[in-house]
Amino acid sequence: MHLAKSFESGLAIIIMIARQPENHAISAAKLVSQLDISLTYSQKLLRKLVVAELIKSTPGNGGGFVLAKPASAIKLSDVILALEGQPKSFVSGATLRALDKHYSCATTQQTERAFQTADLVWMQVLSQTSLSDLNR
Repeated sequence: MHLAKSFESGLAIIIMIARQPENHAISAAKLVSQLDISLTYSQKLLRKLVVAELIKSTPGNGGGFVLAKPASAIKLSDVILALEGQPKSFVSGATLRALDKHYSCATTQQTERAFQTADLVWMQVLSQTSLSDLNR
């Protein structure tokens, strides 16, 4: 499974938010200065995390971002779904379909099934690790 570089940035953002004292918001400006990423880029990632209800925005002076639920309740699989969507490590193409047609076999279907199973197992493993596990 390959995750986009944006996932690493988004994960770093939510880990920083999780490391703040309880109910202490961290501003987007502070996040970007510490992670050396652009404000525009971080806002896109923050928006995805807000939409997924993993973090929430707190308005006003001293506002910023806080976790929407305890760090122990936010799993790595939740962060992946928020930032990347449902993982799909294999998308069959014309080459395997041509093989199936030429040899009258089900290579494409069997291959897709194997990778779908791998994706499920991968997400199950990541659903066992929470943000609080990463902050020990």
